[in-house]
Amino acid sequence: DDVYQDGESYTLNVANAGEHNFEQLTSNEATVNITDTVDTTTLTLGDITVAEGSDSATVSATLSHATDRAFTVTLSNGATITFAAGATTGTSSAFAVQGEDVYQDGESYTISVVNAGEHNFEQLDTSDTATVTVTDTVDTTTLTLGDITVAEGSDSATVSATLSNPTDRAFTVTLSNGATITFAAGETIGTSSEFAVQGDDVYRDGESYTLSVANAGEHNFEQLDTRDTATVTVTDSVDTVNVTIESNGDVTEAQDAVFTIKADRVLSDDLVVTLSNGDTVTIQAGEQSVAYSVAAQGDDVYADAGSVTLGLTDASVAGKVFEDLQLGGDATVNITDTVDTTTLTLGDITVAEGSDSATVSATLSNPTDRAFTVTLSNGAT
Repeated sequence: DDVYQDGESYTLNVANAGEHNFEQLTSNEATVNITDTVDTTTLTLGDITVAEGSDSATVSATLSHATDRAFTVTLSNGATITFAAGATTGTSSAFAVQGEDVYQDGESYTISVVNAGEHNFEQLDTSDTATVTVTDTVDTTTLTLGDITVAEGSDSATVSATLSNPTDRAFTVTLSNGATITFAAGETIGTSSEFAVQGDDVYRDGESYTLSVANAGEHNFEQLDTRDTATVTVTDSVDTVNVTIESNGDVTEAQDAVFTIKADRVLSDDLVVTLSNGDTVTIQAGEQSVAYSVAAQGDDVYADAGSVTLGLTDASVAGKVFEDLQLGGDATVNITDTVDTTTLTLGDITVAEGSDSATVSATLSNPTDRAFTVTLSNGAT
């Protein structure tokens, strides 16, 4: 008994009749037919695992009985396996596998025998299949964020992002400030949604901060490196604050001298203004001016008309520095005299003739603020 297709038929006849005693012995031929018993030979294909990007792959095959002649089987992927006469093992011709890429796309598929070739087995079982597993090699794709510089007061800003490899599907990343960047399938460049930046103001407060990727989204890269950050630089736009002082008008010596200190814009913080006399006044947040009074000289009898002049030496907001502070010039309030009369009274005298001399007294209705001399009509002083 064997596994090959080798059934046969042959004839037998009498070659020697021996020492019989028949008057005549005749004979005929006998036909001997040997039929095959059907024995199955099994062809087994070997599973393989290869990494994506391998140049090619092969599968092995094993026969449960050696073949009595060379024959070739064809696999479902077009590869062929040739068994040499007397062999039980064979290896397929090389076939291509998935190329190297950056995507999560490992795969597994089966190969089967589609043509068993011209073998001589009574029965060849080719139902076995080989599983080809292609594993991902981990290749890194890098996401790079672009730095930006914007002026304060810009309505909004965006940052750009670049992938070192195009994506095979659309996906969205979320930045640390909540903005999102969507990459379309096949693209390497994306731009974030708009986000707010620092509003325009009068203070030196340009700033710089970083944005990072908070969520990489549902991409299909084997490995996506999102460690890069974007630096957002907000530059000051120079806004000028003008602070001035002005007179509220001239006064008499009995009136207070009043000045008004003004800012040319409404601030959201208290503005403290230092005057040239060392005093300070505060323009409250939301206001634009404040009044300042210098006490009245007071009504008197002296010729002392004059003026009060005040200037500005500083203006500040606690914890902040102005981009451009301009202080106005001095202001003057003129003080006019009110005319008050002082009376000089001479005292009468009586003297005896023959007195060597005499004097008269004089009285002022208000004290003098300085020494002075009057001359009488007789030349006395």
